[in-house]
This record gives sequence, C-alpha cells and structure tokens, in this order.
Amino acid sequence: TTLFRSKAHPQRIDEGDPVDLTPKGGGGTSFAPVFDYVAEFEEEICAVLYFTDMCATFTGLQEPAAPTIWINTYHKFEGTVPFGVVIDIDA
Repeated sequence: TTLFRSKAHPQRIDEGDPVDLTPKGGGGTSFAPVFDYVAEFEEEICAVLYFTDMCATFTGLQEPAAPTIWINTYHKFEGTVPFGVVIDIDA
C-alpha cells in the first residue's frame, strides 16, 4: 500500500492500481501534518515519498518508522534534512 498525501488530500494506491497522482498545494507548507498522519496510519508503510519544493521548516518533525525520501521539485536544495534522503528532480 502506498499513501500519497498532499495537505488534506490523501490518495491511496494499492499494488496493481494505476498511478494517477493529483497533488494539490499552494503555499504555506508545513511538513508536520504529513508525518503526524503517517504516525497514526494503522497499516504498515514501506516508505514516505514527500514531493516538495523544500521551502518549509523541519523543526519538530518526528522521524517515521518507514524510510523517507524527500523529492525536491523546485531547485537544488543545499540544506540538510533531519532524516531521510533528498532527491532533486526537474518538475
């Protein structure tokens, strides 16, 4: 099971489902709600894929049990993340 979450718009993708991501956004990023949601999710999560422009604070984040991949969609991120790895993509 994969869960794609953008702000308050979760998308669940199960094995064999076609992948049709429909992200919603528009500024005011807070990373915390996604990780709070992951912590409360009742099924096992194999990874957290976070598509972001990296323009937010990492303060107070709790590392999930699953590995985290930060997928940077905006520019080369030169900071550090408190956990996980950052992958830059052209979006």
